[in-house]
Amino acid sequence: MTTREKILDVAYRSFADKGYNRTSMGSIAEELGITRPALYYHFASKEDLLLATYKTVDPLKGVNADDVLASTSIEQYRRELNALIASITSNLHDDEQRNRFVATVESASSQIPAVLQSARAQYDATCAIFKAAIEHGRGIGALPAKLDADTAKQYLSAYIYGVGDILLRGSKIDIDATRNMVIEGLFNEG
Repeated sequence: MTTREKILDVAYRSFADKGYNRTSMGSIAEELGITRPALYYHFASKEDLLLATYKTVDPLKGVNADDVLASTSIEQYRRELNALIASITSNLHDDEQRNRFVATVESASSQIPAVLQSARAQYDATCAIFKAAIEHGRGIGALPAKLDADTAKQYLSAYIYGVGDILLRGSKIDIDATRNMVIEGLFNEG
């Protein structure tokens, strides 16, 4: 594990356990056994560290839409779209530490405009992936031609972020069943 990765790991735990305001760069450096200047070498500020840590829990991390976009049959497209959505939702871990960290990020977004901008960029990237997948699905005849790609991308994004919110609040959800229903809704739209 690199020094940067170690810093992000400690910061993740610290932000989750203490929140943004009670986490200090000094306490992170101390826990790592490094100097504050060494920490600032990697991250210019606590805000930068929070943003970098936030990117490590991005639901799009490791997600690749290439298989959906390369599909040529309705069956393959449906299978690959399901796998794409499953890949994104699998990144929404249902664990207490992640929930506390995400709550910290949400709280900090009111204080730090860059956090809100990062969250919006994440949402826009999610929408872009879904729009490309939907347009491809319409192009190969897997989805109804009259299906509005902009509305459908928002539908899928709302599902993803809705699952995230449900997990954040500690509630239970049958992700597979709801994902199948959402996909069925796309295929039956019209």
